[in-house]
Amino acid sequence: MFGLKAECTPRKIRWRDDLPTICDTKKFLCVLWGSIEPWNISCFGGNVIRFLLSACILLWCLNSRLTHTYSQLLRENEVLQTDHKNLKTLLNNSKLEQTRLEAEFSKLKEQYQQLDITSTKLNNQCEVCEHYANFHNWYHCNIYKSVFVDP
Repeated sequence: MFGLKAECTPRKIRWRDDLPTICDTKKFLCVLWGSIEPWNISCFGGNVIRFLLSACILLWCLNSRLTHTYSQLLRENEVLQTDHKNLKTLLNNSKLEQTRLEAEFSKLKEQYQQLDITSTKLNNQCEVCEHYANFHNWYHCNIYKSVFVDP
């Protein structure tokens, strides 16, 4: 079921692979230890002790690898949290800048509308002045004609 050789070789740890191995090894050792009576250990000789020692070394190696992986995950989590915090700050700054630009755009839009209204008023005044000037010219021409041309 379990290898008697305990090797502590570095490798990439995957929780889904190693966690069941550790749990199964621990359960097996508990069952084995519970089934051995203290007076029967001497009957098996050194084999049981070597087996239990190998199993303990295996568990220690698995525990070391998991502890290393846990430390690595903690470091990665800290980096991710820092990145998240920085990205959130950038997002908030961008939202503030967007709000500022929207306010400035609204202000410029209002100024444009005021300029458009003023332009329309000036155009209307120009049209009135033009009509008045045309009427004025027509009136003076007619008066001039009536006084000097058609007596």
